[in-house]
Amino acid sequence: MFRRFRKRRRPPRTKAKLRLEGFTAAELGAKVGVSARTVRFYTAQHLLPAPQFRGAATRYLHEHLLHLAAIRYLQRERRVSLAEIRRQMAPLGAAELEQLAAGLLPELRPAAPAVSQAAPLAPVLSFGETWQRWLLAPGLEVHLHAAASAEVRVLAERVVRGLATA
Repeated sequence: MFRRFRKRRRPPRTKAKLRLEGFTAAELGAKVGVSARTVRFYTAQHLLPAPQFRGAATRYLHEHLLHLAAIRYLQRERRVSLAEIRRQMAPLGAAELEQLAAGLLPELRPAAPAVSQAAPLAPVLSFGETWQRWLLAPGLEVHLHAAASAEVRVLAERVVRGLATA
């Protein structure tokens, strides 16, 4: 008389993943070679600007990456203390900060300004300079100055050999 109805089992709901812009503390630290704990320490010491706090969803932006890379560059290359770094970085503008950060991470180097097509650059040559020239293809040449270092010469010859065999 009583019918038993089976309850249909529903598949578990999946939470929608919210993709936020920026980096977590661990991602930011990994880009520069420090731990997430160090990132939070630098924020507490006011070396890094504080991110907008959102608990576990706190994200650090490109600005924070620039600051952190500049801090690491000053520590590694110039052996500067944290107090001195704080003092040196306070008056820096965005351009100077990018240059410092590029010392550690070359991919942060500011993009070169676009060259105008209307005004081509005049070649800077003086008489008596000696250049070595390789014609790779019509319209493509490699030029090497006679006063170039041995390292640059080896690089140029590798490029020429690599393109000639390709």
